[in-house]
Amino acid sequence: MKRIFVLLFLMFAAASGFSQGLLNLFGKSEEFFKLMGQEKYPDAYAYFDPTFQAKVSSEKLQEMWADVSQRMGKLESISVLSSKTQGEFYVFVVEGKFQADDQTFTLAFNKAEKI
Repeated sequence: MKRIFVLLFLMFAAASGFSQGLLNLFGKSEEFFKLMGQEKYPDAYAYFDPTFQAKVSSEKLQEMWADVSQRMGKLESISVLSSKTQGEFYVFVVEGKFQADDQTFTLAFNKAEKI
């Protein structure tokens, strides 16, 4: 009986830790897009993994966001629509509401909580 109690406790603790990690990533997803909308590109760029940073410069990220903003207007709000675990990544589908239209984005966070 004692083993079952310990096992249930460990399962609950693991599930609780996993849920807390997902909630943290929900916040990071929203914060990333808020920084982009506020044109704080260096701060937003820090959310990326070094592997991504080696391929895409901060200036390129700024250019891509400027293109999105030009076509869709200013970012008004951001909402996380869904999340799932896919292999070693935590994948979030985020909807951005812009002045002219809505756009869906997909973010994948690694175990270090970097995009």
